[in-house]
Amino acid sequence: MMTVQSLGYLVLDIAQPERWRAFGENILGMDVTNIDRDCVGLRMDEHVWRIALRPSTRDDVAVIGWQVADAAALTTTADTLAACGIKAQLHESDELCALRGVDMLLAFEDPSGQAVEVFHTRQCDHLPRCNAHEHGFITGELGLGHIFSVVNNFQATCELYERLNFRLSDHMADDKIRFYRCNPRQHSLALADASANLGMSPGFDHFMVEVDDMDAVGRARDRCAELRVPVEYELGRHTNDQMFSFYPRTPSGFSAEIGWGGLRVDEATWQVTEMFQGSVWGHHKLSTDAS
Repeated sequence: MMTVQSLGYLVLDIAQPERWRAFGENILGMDVTNIDRDCVGLRMDEHVWRIALRPSTRDDVAVIGWQVADAAALTTTADTLAACGIKAQLHESDELCALRGVDMLLAFEDPSGQAVEVFHTRQCDHLPRCNAHEHGFITGELGLGHIFSVVNNFQATCELYERLNFRLSDHMADDKIRFYRCNPRQHSLALADASANLGMSPGFDHFMVEVDDMDAVGRARDRCAELRVPVEYELGRHTNDQMFSFYPRTPSGFSAEIGWGGLRVDEATWQVTEMFQGSVWGHHKLSTDAS
């Protein structure tokens, strides 16, 4: 039975709220909305928010939220977690659900120690977005975008997400980096093995959002130069999902990827492949903080 369908939201603990608010508005092109007295959200579409910014003394991805279709799918998720020996707490119509804008959710930690919430039925706000940059985001059944994490308990973490309906799209680095899909987006989740000496620090690496206009990627790159926002990886096109993108550095230190033109998978014909390079061209790493 199908369980997880898309990446729903991210909750970030942030040490620099004003810088993050400016990054969300000026670089990502999202609307800022209030969640509660202390926390603000970044809105991309009809969801009340997709990224929550929670003031903290640390910078980290506090929660990754995945969406399922309904209460039956959430029950299936709970059964899967129990079968994997993972303890999950069910929340229904309580304070946490209200804060997330959902009807019901399961909260647990995956084998890498990442806090995860699986939910169904999100509150929506159908008022027009008001960000002056005027591009839209590719979301809907494809969700927020994708995330990439470097995890310490790689095999167990991969096995859990495979049980939760994530299908392997491709892999690289001797199968130490795996790209998983849960809908037609080529990947919604990428995991790398922290013990494999891949040159990547353990933890959250980046999230990707996909815009509906190729020029919006270029304009975001120009705004990084104008506002002196550091860029980790320059413009390029990826091998696997064919995304034209670049990677500005967020105020928390990890990256965001702003992309356009991502591949959609046909489940009937897709074949898992091994990749030997991450990009067809570009995505060169920049060594300076100001770009």
